[in-house]
Amino acid sequence: MPPREIDVQSLQSEVRETIRLFGPPNCELLLVGSVKEWANSLGIAEQDPFRAAMAVVRNPDRVPTIVMLKRITEDFRGSVIGALLYNGFRNEADRLKDPATFLEHLVLHEIAHLVLDNPSESDCDVWAFDKLAERPRISIGGAA
Repeated sequence: MPPREIDVQSLQSEVRETIRLFGPPNCELLLVGSVKEWANSLGIAEQDPFRAAMAVVRNPDRVPTIVMLKRITEDFRGSVIGALLYNGFRNEADRLKDPATFLEHLVLHEIAHLVLDNPSESDCDVWAFDKLAERPRISIGGAA
């Protein structure tokens, strides 16, 4: 049975390796308890309480950063997968039932926001699924 939560904090090295391989130079990872609260504390308008991750370019140092939940619950996973289903990614979304595949797609999706030129959410999902097809890199085992 898949884990009920993904403990991203315990998988930081795998997440950082995915960022190193596909992200922009000097991209950083920031793990937080709530992406919405983190964003709002910096004046970034975010209304979605189920936001699992966000890509930003920090001011004033211009460092690309992926902000992600420390722990991703089933509710957050369901929200992300529901959005994919709504946007027509039915076959692809089925692959994200696996927690490791879900986490890697989430990281790749956020990287896409930083490396593609003005992408839509769908553009980021297509890019992330293409990269994910090359070879999955994150393995969860008993870490969640």
